[in-house]
Amino acid sequence: MNFDTNVESLKRNTLEIDGINMTLTQSVSVNPITYEGSGYIRQDSTGSLNFKIYVSTVRNTDIAQNLMKSFQVESGKLYEESEFYALKVRTADSIWVADRILPSLQWTMGTCTLVQGKLRSISAETLLRKSEHSISLRYFDDMELPIAFGRSDTDRKKMGKAEFETNCAKITVEELPDETVFTATAAVALDDAFHTRMDEALRFLTAKSVEWRVLVRQTDQKRIVELTSGSRRSITTRLDPPITRGVQGYWDHGWLLFAAYLEYSLKNTNHAYWNHCTAHLHNACEASANSLDAWGLGLSVAVDGIAEIIPYQQNTAEKKLLRELRDSIIKHIHSKEEFRAYEKRLNGLLCSMGNIRLQDRVDSLVAAGYFSPHYAKAWSTLRNKSAHPKQIDPQRMDSNEIQSMFDLINKTTTFMYQIVFYLIGYKGPYSDYGKHGYPPGQYPPLSRPA
Repeated sequence: MNFDTNVESLKRNTLEIDGINMTLTQSVSVNPITYEGSGYIRQDSTGSLNFKIYVSTVRNTDIAQNLMKSFQVESGKLYEESEFYALKVRTADSIWVADRILPSLQWTMGTCTLVQGKLRSISAETLLRKSEHSISLRYFDDMELPIAFGRSDTDRKKMGKAEFETNCAKITVEELPDETVFTATAAVALDDAFHTRMDEALRFLTAKSVEWRVLVRQTDQKRIVELTSGSRRSITTRLDPPITRGVQGYWDHGWLLFAAYLEYSLKNTNHAYWNHCTAHLHNACEASANSLDAWGLGLSVAVDGIAEIIPYQQNTAEKKLLRELRDSIIKHIHSKEEFRAYEKRLNGLLCSMGNIRLQDRVDSLVAAGYFSPHYAKAWSTLRNKSAHPKQIDPQRMDSNEIQSMFDLINKTTTFMYQIVFYLIGYKGPYSDYGKHGYPPGQYPPLSRPA
């Protein structure tokens, strides 16, 4: 497998892999349907990976069964696991695999002659001569990163490089023409989801919906290479990053911020998917690509989700007092025959008083000086304004109305980042979007209430 050639082809949307033998197998354990033959994997102009098999052998199905199955498809229903297939492609020098495929079949004269479909990703495994532990991610996106650019290297044409260490790995970032490479190396095997955690940290640092296109994982003497299709996403988003180049300390603290988020997500995520905080940040980013109202609503809801993560321990005495208050009111209502019809409804309302509110999680930290009270208020205002819009005469809208909305969005954005800083334990400069001119801020504030 010529790795460099495949990466360059993937970057140019011209990747082609000829399959000497290709097998598509249904994702069931007993009598799976299989289609086998020669074919290829080819990338289209959008970056998507597609496959085609010229079928020579079919097992455990025929045209009648396939037709009956097509009649059973129900609109609006998620695909079942048995409807997905796995692909294995043997080439002259390697074996590529892919999963969760929904194939398209072509039957001619009662025989399946062609199978094709789209691939989310493909991966291949090779053996190494020496034991290594590393993960490398390659991005083809344009990103503004805290990297000092130097002279180009004639061999690899390096444009810039940054190195730093986290609690579990050394990370190197290289800016190359048309791509950025993140590599983590360690003395022991890295977490299975370490590449996802690195991707999360990069999304937070850049405030962009970036996506890696090449993954190289080396564990002991095994190397796995994964190539992905380009996915659909918003072309342009307007969410600003937590720290920008104009802030003094950007070059030093940018990677400190990256490392803090990486370590937070590693510590607080016990599955292979995104951390909850990342999911909400992603929603805020994608919402910013839409209308001003959609941006405001998506941002305020994202802050709701992130605020829900703030640890909070409700006072035991307060819980007891609220429970006694509820019991007292219900007892009084029960004693009044004309009010008994509303007893269940009122009990439900009173029970919610014992729940921990988002405002409870935020207020104590606002009082302690970790969050700006003005930005917390802007979040509340934006949330209410976006979720409960009022009719506005378009003829009465002016620049002041639009400026007011932008101010609420910018203050809420800064408030969102302040919450994330608190969660991940970041200390240092950031961009304060709540003030015109976006001056630098310091987190946590140098002076806070005792």
